[in-house]
Amino acid sequence: MRILLLTGSPRQKGNSAVLAAAFERGATAAGHQINLINTAQLNIGACCACGYCRNHGGICLQQDDMEQIYQHWQSAEMLAFTTPLYYFGFSAQLKTAIDRFYAKGGPLKEKTSIKSSSLLVSCGSASPVSDNLISTYHAIINFLGWQNRGIIIADKVHDIGDIENHPALLLAEQLGKGL
Repeated sequence: MRILLLTGSPRQKGNSAVLAAAFERGATAAGHQINLINTAQLNIGACCACGYCRNHGGICLQQDDMEQIYQHWQSAEMLAFTTPLYYFGFSAQLKTAIDRFYAKGGPLKEKTSIKSSSLLVSCGSASPVSDNLISTYHAIINFLGWQNRGIIIADKVHDIGDIENHPALLLAEQLGKGL
């Protein structure tokens, strides 16, 4: 299976990156192909609600690094989101990319082979604070018609390195292997 793994942490070696690596390790071991894109390292402008995409076949007026993500939509069969919990939701970097899904809107459903997704989250607090993020994730995938393949929460991992030996790492690797 071809998996697009979108991460959203500006800390390249932070807890979310370690969580994503565990998922990637498992998925690769199972023979899946991973395309990892860290949205925090890209120049992606926020959706400006100009409507250009609606009148131009889903093409966004902004010609920025979002194109790197759009290129993988054609061949990906699954999309995995990895994010730190930022004030009860996706990181701003990942949420900006998700907001740009709007350009594809309805056509996105028909022009992609993506049928499923997963959510991997690192958060500094206990996991109940992630309920809003999980609700948003479900709303997104329900709209797009994707099946949820799993949600992994690594809670109480605030500082870099806190995730070391966290049970969520094994769960993320097992999720990747079990796809």
